[in-house]
Amino acid sequence: MLEDRMHNWIARREKETGRTNPMYTNLLWHGHDEIGGPFTSSQQAYDTLHIGDPVTAQRLQALAKKGSKK
Repeated sequence: MLEDRMHNWIARREKETGRTNPMYTNLLWHGHDEIGGPFTSSQQAYDTLHIGDPVTAQRLQALAKKGSKK
């Protein structure tokens, strides 16, 4: 039932916007070009995207903030 609702919603949005669902077209959404496409497993996704701890998160946020000032 829930899956049917999801597919119906996606079909409706594709029809309304005239665009294909980004799940099928934006394969490098994660920004890791070295992967070469979508993740092949949940373990690969976890290993690639896992930040680790709050200190690492703060460092990444500082780098992103510094990069956005250019």
